[in-house]
Amino acid sequence: MTTPDLRGGTLEEMAAGLLSGVPAGPDLAIGHSLGGAVLLTALDRLQPRKAVYADPAWRFELSADRQSAGRRFLTTATRDQWRQMLPRLSDRDLDAFIAAAAKWDFEGPARVDMVPRRPPRIPSLILLSRELGHDVPGYQVVRLHGVGHFMFWEDPDQCLQAIEDFVAG
Repeated sequence: MTTPDLRGGTLEEMAAGLLSGVPAGPDLAIGHSLGGAVLLTALDRLQPRKAVYADPAWRFELSADRQSAGRRFLTTATRDQWRQMLPRLSDRDLDAFIAAAAKWDFEGPARVDMVPRRPPRIPSLILLSRELGHDVPGYQVVRLHGVGHFMFWEDPDQCLQAIEDFVAG
């Protein structure tokens, strides 16, 4: 497994980071949230055999106020506030999540609108939490139960099972 560094202010810059850190032709590529938009941007060049988009951020617009509020939360939230948001995480995982959030690059795009309008060229799965949803033709869609946007942290077993079923199918 490779987790690339997706620094940069644009999706194309982030896609370049993905492509520089992951050899072309992986069996499976997974993009979560903004990583889903990055994966879609890089897909033809990355050439995975299958793709998974977990709560993909294919359409959003963040006002300056919302960006500021997000920055403020990420830089000032207490452990108790994080615990309230992610109650199912172990203490160890919560600490790791908080440490990762502290490294968040605030230079990402404020607006994305790239919901696919055509079926994918490769087998593709969209994993959805209760929070988000996109109607796109030709994608297999699995709505996970009892998880929010941080699905891989909240219920890794359910996520992995959905991915295993997709890969096997």
